[in-house]
Amino acid sequence: MNKDDYYALLAQTKKLNILYVEDNQDVRAQTLKMLQNYFSNIDVAEDGKEGLRAFEKRAYDIVFTDIEMPKMDGISMLEHFKAKSPNTLFVIFSAHSHTDYFLKSIKVGIDGYIIKPFDIAQIETLIKELVEKLNMLEKSKDIVYLQDGYHFDGVVLYDKEGNAIKLTKNEQLLFKLLSSSRNGVFSAMDIENYIFEDIETDNKRIRNLVYRLRNKLDTDLIESVYNVGYKLKMK
Repeated sequence: MNKDDYYALLAQTKKLNILYVEDNQDVRAQTLKMLQNYFSNIDVAEDGKEGLRAFEKRAYDIVFTDIEMPKMDGISMLEHFKAKSPNTLFVIFSAHSHTDYFLKSIKVGIDGYIIKPFDIAQIETLIKELVEKLNMLEKSKDIVYLQDGYHFDGVVLYDKEGNAIKLTKNEQLLFKLLSSSRNGVFSAMDIENYIFEDIETDNKRIRNLVYRLRNKLDTDLIESVYNVGYKLKMK
């Protein structure tokens, strides 16, 4: 990784919250020193039970853990984490390459598996992949899934084949407003104030906007609620 790529990666990793769990003092000190090259906010636990206590106090973006530890092993600890925080990423550091350990960790749903001893290039590649996955998870929070396989990501509307549908500025604003509330119904006045930013009341503008959208799509994604307003047909 060149210098520019390294600093670009640091710009993203330094803001993440990390939990590192390892019972061996020497290994813990060595690995922690390596992790500190990338992360500023690192909490350390010495076994699975202590890791769980830390997890109850703080939300983590990534958890790095050993497998074999006293009181509670790494896989058991991750099973508890997954139930409470499915979007947290989990990486196992292990001196074992045995199939049974690997299969158990896959079943839990880990995001990385590093065999000790590891090298810097291996760690850098993994950290870059983890950051990319976190970015995708963050972006997916804004996606609204609609009827008939459509989805809206806050900017672009996609059809069931994943093709982007070209929207006008006002059409985009309409989807942005309607997608802001899962069960909300927005009156024509609400929509006019949001899209046109004026005090004029002209329901015809909204009816025409909705009509053009319905003609553009091969399905009707906007529901008219009689005497109330409009809402999106969400999945």
